[in-house]
Amino acid sequence: QKILGIENFTKSNEKFVNLMENSSIYIDTTKLIKGIYQLIFSMPKKDRVVLGEKLFESCLNAMSYFQTAYTFKEKRVKYIDKYLFEFNKIITMLRLADSLKRIEQKQYVLLFEIIENIDNAIIAYRKSSMEE
Repeated sequence: QKILGIENFTKSNEKFVNLMENSSIYIDTTKLIKGIYQLIFSMPKKDRVVLGEKLFESCLNAMSYFQTAYTFKEKRVKYIDKYLFEFNKIITMLRLADSLKRIEQKQYVLLFEIIENIDNAIIAYRKSSMEE
């Protein structure tokens, strides 16, 4: 019977993870992480270390905060706010990289299309979480 309990837990956990991974925020944050990762290698070496690694770290932090917000309903708004903090750092660093001409305009535009999608979705998610 303990084995059945574990199987049931595993199945319900898999369903939960599938729901999270199919959310637009998760999908777009994953796209942003991949885009930033690719962007890092097109940067000059010194910028890769100073700016690129911080961008990538902020993306990973944002994803972690989203996963926590999605998992713990009672802490959702708190972790969405942490996500938004990291998200705003990403935007600021990308704008800096663009203004310093450390990234190509095409890359910048593609990443900001993803950012715009995330921004709309995360604000709606926060609003709905506050109403719960």
